[in-house]
Amino acid sequence: MHSMKAFELTVEPRTEKGKKVKRIRSEGLVPVIIYGLHTEPQVGQVQDIAFEKLYRKAGESSIVNVSLGADATIPTIIHSVDRHPVTDRIIHADLMRVDLAKEIEATVLLKHVGAAPAVKEFGAVVVTMRDSVRVRCLPKDLVHEIEVDLSGLAKIGDTVHVRDLKVPAGVTVADDPAAMIISIAAPRAEEEEKKPAAEEAAVPAEGEAAAEGAVASEGAATPAGKEGEAAPEKGKGGEAKQQAAKEGPKK
Repeated sequence: MHSMKAFELTVEPRTEKGKKVKRIRSEGLVPVIIYGLHTEPQVGQVQDIAFEKLYRKAGESSIVNVSLGADATIPTIIHSVDRHPVTDRIIHADLMRVDLAKEIEATVLLKHVGAAPAVKEFGAVVVTMRDSVRVRCLPKDLVHEIEVDLSGLAKIGDTVHVRDLKVPAGVTVADDPAAMIISIAAPRAEEEEKKPAAEEAAVPAEGEAAAEGAVASEGAATPAGKEGEAAPEKGKGGEAKQQAAKEGPKK
């Protein structure tokens, strides 16, 4: 976990708006807008390669001091960026003005440190539920990333939640404390083996099902006696009827 120094960014003023913005993108420039603190939004442009490098280092949780024309330096954070769906190049950026004396909310990345013993001992899998959290703090207390220690995850089923994060003084995590960040799952091969076994136990084999059906069918046709014979009637009345049938009609 590191506190991050402020970055410097020079933004050139621009007048192009709407469809004309496409032209500056074709020249290797990124259109930006600076807004916030109840001031009129200001527009500008920066070199795309330089801004990409800055964004990788600063992210969305570092102070970026912007120089725009003759204006005094403007403290901002990068609020969001838009990327081209095919080339992945940054094609637009929003910079939000910040008051250094007031708390702000920002997104901070989570960085895994250490190794989970369960991975080495059991071949377990580290499942990542989220890779960032929202924090609230003064701009000077912003951190670029928050570390998630995996060294205590010794067995399958162990987890790390938002409430387990260690953050510096002055920083408050704004997300749900019960939200899960990391979980340790059983090896994938083991999970795959368990699933077919459970399904096989639940569904009878085709031959068994056929045999059971045959037995049930026979039982319905011949509830008693030998196969092919009708069940004898119970009681004396039944025996008399059978005897009469053998003797034939009386003359």
